[in-house]
Amino acid sequence: EYKNKQKTPIMGGLIFVLVPVVIYLIVNGPYRFNMSVLMVICSYMLFCLVGFLDDILIILRGNNEGLSPRTRLIMEFVFVILIYAVFRKYIPLDIHIPFTGIDINLPWFIFLPFMILLYMAEANAVNFTDGMDGLCAGVSFIALIPLAVIAFVKGYYSLVLLIVCVLGGLIGYLVFNHHPAKIFMGDSGSLALGALFTASAIILKCEVALFVIGGVF
Repeated sequence: EYKNKQKTPIMGGLIFVLVPVVIYLIVNGPYRFNMSVLMVICSYMLFCLVGFLDDILIILRGNNEGLSPRTRLIMEFVFVILIYAVFRKYIPLDIHIPFTGIDINLPWFIFLPFMILLYMAEANAVNFTDGMDGLCAGVSFIALIPLAVIAFVKGYYSLVLLIVCVLGGLIGYLVFNHHPAKIFMGDSGSLALGALFTASAIILKCEVALFVIGGVF
């Protein structure tokens, strides 16, 4: 069965990365443009790019050797720095402690390393979950629901729309990709989903809650 899996195409994650983003931009276009959501979209797309490069190298080389772990981590590190540099005015630097009403405000030189660690840890944790048919997509679908609820409660309706678009993409992927898998999401999808979780949690100030929401990863 494992040998058969080696023949299964990868990069299926592009389905629920590109399509939901395009649909979101079409639907949300006439309304007020939200820079916070743009940060989430950029995170989603940039980490998808890292995964895409990894996947395409695997395809071109005909083996499981894509980007080296060091190269991939360096790219992720640089992209998080870039995201922070561009969107720093829209990133809340306080961390909310769930069920306490306590917000801890951090100086940027402490929050930035925390942000880098959170992005890299979550993205690669989701990536490790991608192995069995539909596992990562199914678990990610469940984990996105509380983020959508939190976004709705806090009034981040543009973010709710984006997450709903991604949920729709995941449903389509899961329907098409139930066992036996016809296409794997690859790093293109798993790294992107991890970045989506992280960016959404930062905007919603639920970074601590993310450890529970995405605990299975």
